[in-house]
Amino acid sequence: MSALYDEMAQMAYDLINEFGTTVTITRKNTIENPVTGVIPAPATAVTTETLNAVSVASSGSDFDNKIVGLAAEIGMSAQFYVASALNATFEPAAPDILTMDSRNYSILGCTQVAPAGSGSQIVYRIGVAV
Repeated sequence: MSALYDEMAQMAYDLINEFGTTVTITRKNTIENPVTGVIPAPATAVTTETLNAVSVASSGSDFDNKIVGLAAEIGMSAQFYVASALNATFEPAAPDILTMDSRNYSILGCTQVAPAGSGSQIVYRIGVAV
C-alpha cells in the first residue's frame, strides 16, 4: 500500500509544482536553559525549508473556520495554502513564518493530509494571517 501513497504524494507534488509557486517556511527555534529558563545568546536558531504550494479559497471546513477565527482575534484576515509534503523536512506549525513573493505571513495552523497509519504525508493545509 505504501507505493500507492508514494505515488499520490508524487502526483500532488507534480500538480502543485506545475500550477503553484514556491514558499519558504521559517522556524525560529528558541534555545532555553530548561533549569533556569534563561535564553542565552544567540537566542534562536533558524530552520527553513522550501515547499511548493498553491493558494486556495476557504472551504468552510472546521480547519478553515478555526483559522478564520484566529485571524479575526488578531485583527487580520486569513489566507489558505495547500503545500506538497514531499521532501519536507518538518511540518509547518504556528508560529512559523510562510514567505511568498517577499511577503511574510504568520502561520496560524497546519493540518497534514495523510492516509491513516501509512506514515506517508501527501500535502499540508496551511492557514496564515494576512
